[in-house]
Amino acid sequence: MNDEALIGRCLSGDIEAFEGLVVAYQKPVYNLALRATGNAEDAMDVAQEAFLKAFRSLPTFRRGSPFKPWLLTVAANTATDFLRRRRPAATGEFKEMDPPDASPGPEEIAEKGERSRCLKDAIMGLAPGYRIVVELFHIQGFSLGEVSEITGLNVTTVKNRLFRARRMLREKLAGRGLS
Repeated sequence: MNDEALIGRCLSGDIEAFEGLVVAYQKPVYNLALRATGNAEDAMDVAQEAFLKAFRSLPTFRRGSPFKPWLLTVAANTATDFLRRRRPAATGEFKEMDPPDASPGPEEIAEKGERSRCLKDAIMGLAPGYRIVVELFHIQGFSLGEVSEITGLNVTTVKNRLFRARRMLREKLAGRGLS
């Protein structure tokens, strides 16, 4: 069943229809929360809170609009609120939900793993506003306009944050010999 049909059922009182939306979007919401918080446990809390807020706000959703950007806006705002309530920024182990199925050799695995860890550490070292923009644009694959819509920032600010984040990441990675 498509998003529009599930939303219609939810708004008609079928609370269980929201489960279809949760199943469809739990990975992107969780991954956004994980990259924002840097901690799997906090990411689960943020994702759960984001879905709860989305469910409560579903009557304000503009029908006919794409659901995923609206939901990720709710998730990004929830993550930002979480980080504001909890200073300093969280750090922790970074795990992906679904690891890639590629089968490279052990040397390549080790090299990729080290690069990946360094990149993830560098991204986690960014301020939350930069982290979320990097996650949405580079990892989730949203366009500049969609990132702008999700974060509530204008496109110029999104471009500036991406430019600065890339520069900061290059500097951090160059310091580790991974430029």
